[in-house]
Amino acid sequence: MSSTTKRPEEMAAFFDARAEGYDDHMKSALGDQFESFYAAVASVVPAGEEPTAVLDLGAGTGAEIAAILTRAPRARFACVDMSAGMLQRLRERFGDRKEQLDLVLGSYLEVPLPAAAFDVAVAAMTMHHFVHGTKRDLYARIRGALRPGGVYVEGDYYALTEEEEAQLLERREGLLREVAPGEAALYHIDIPFALGTQRRLLLEAGFAAVDVVWQVEDKAVLVAQA
Repeated sequence: MSSTTKRPEEMAAFFDARAEGYDDHMKSALGDQFESFYAAVASVVPAGEEPTAVLDLGAGTGAEIAAILTRAPRARFACVDMSAGMLQRLRERFGDRKEQLDLVLGSYLEVPLPAAAFDVAVAAMTMHHFVHGTKRDLYARIRGALRPGGVYVEGDYYALTEEEEAQLLERREGLLREVAPGEAALYHIDIPFALGTQRRLLLEAGFAAVDVVWQVEDKAVLVAQA
């Protein structure tokens, strides 16, 4: 998890500026856990030749796509990201798969999600930027975009305790006070929640069950059943 100690950066600009080195950054951040983390994210996608429909929220450069394609080579992806730089890296990375990728430039907080259109929704290393109400509303929209029996998988950083979560939220408020009044942009500030909070928000959003399928220290993979 990155540590923001200066004035917060606008979200899209933050990731545009880091797109070129993002893959190396994530490999360094996850270390020996990189392969097992993304394998756990991909594990909810049915293996085989079916053209599974996947909604990838905050697709970035597509590490989760690479892992999913090893299990489901015919999967089709709607890739939503607000960073043009990240989507360009993804486009270059999967140039031979472009017919399987629908790239959508925009915030997944605002981009319309079609109803009951996807078998799986994925969010890897992206949901740790939002407060409770924002997440709950987004989770409800994700659930609405899933077909009956669909699943949402979230792999991310998490606070180890609710006390740590509260401290991070308080820190966020202090950082936002450094932003000029009247600015309405979305800012890059890491505020991971405790796993219990995440589970509660997903259940409040209408998911039937939530399980932790992988966890190492402050990183985990959750699977929510629609």
